[in-house]
Amino acid sequence: MIIIGLSPVRIRRATPSTPPAAATMLMIMKNATRLGRACTLLTLAVLAGVAEMIIGLLSFAAAGEPPPGLAFLVGARVAVYATAFVLIGLTWRGNRVARWLVLIMLGGVGTAWSFR
Repeated sequence: MIIIGLSPVRIRRATPSTPPAAATMLMIMKNATRLGRACTLLTLAVLAGVAEMIIGLLSFAAAGEPPPGLAFLVGARVAVYATAFVLIGLTWRGNRVARWLVLIMLGGVGTAWSFR
C-alpha cells in the first residue's frame, strides 16, 4: 500500500501490562512524596553543616585569634554547601544524575572532612 505524503500510524492498544492512568499517577505521586522527604532531609543535613560552620566562626571570633587559613576553609565550606543546595534542587526536579552526585558528594566530603 503506497500513500503519498502520509506515514503509516500505529495505534497503540492497551495491554494488561499497561497500568491505568490513575494507577500511574498514584505511582508518580508516591515517588514524588518519597523524593520530597529525601530532599527535605538532605536540605536539613546541609543546613546543620551551615549552622556548625557559623558556630565555629563565632567561637573563633570569641577567642580573638583566628587560625591560619580560616578564609580558605570558610570558602571551601561555602562552595560545598552551595553545590549541595544546587544538586538537591536538581534532585527535587527529578534529575537522577544529581541525586547520585549529591549523595556521593555529601558522603565523600563528609567522610574526608571528618579525617582532617
